[in-house]
Amino acid sequence: MQYYVYQLIDPRNSKPFYVGKGKGERMYAHEREAEGKSQHPKCRVIREIKELGYVIEYKILKRFEDEEQAYLYEAEVILDIGLENLTNLVHGGNINTNKRSNNCEHRAMVSLLAVILKKTRGNFSHNTMTFAGLQLDITNTLRIIVTKNLEKLFAKRGIDWVFNEFKKHNVNLYVINQEQPT
Repeated sequence: MQYYVYQLIDPRNSKPFYVGKGKGERMYAHEREAEGKSQHPKCRVIREIKELGYVIEYKILKRFEDEEQAYLYEAEVILDIGLENLTNLVHGGNINTNKRSNNCEHRAMVSLLAVILKKTRGNFSHNTMTFAGLQLDITNTLRIIVTKNLEKLFAKRGIDWVFNEFKKHNVNLYVINQEQPT
């Protein structure tokens, strides 16, 4: 299996500070990047760790034959940890590149929505996050994200495809108040 999803771990607190997808020696390239003048947040953390005499820890989370599945898993891990807890600049998953097919984009969207639904247990009544020291209510934002993207998926792929894709993530969707034909 040539692709993998990995974490760079801060040895000072044993917590991941970066999640990536790679193959070969990719996960070690960040230290070489940090030796330069890059101001990427992960490079600053790497330099800080090394200046204190510590060694970056590496952890491969999962291996894949299929690059698209690796991208999906990367996005899930980042979403699960929370972008605000990492030095990653984006949510990962390579979702918005032109070389990926609509099918892959749709599967990536299902994957991300499944994580949201699992985290909230489908209940959008009290969801908050802390940002810049402020407690923000993200309930409506989550509801809008899930609703709009589900609408797009249903329109483009159909109900059977959407339901089957969510089942792969152990998320069951139910139809409520479906109008009966007259």
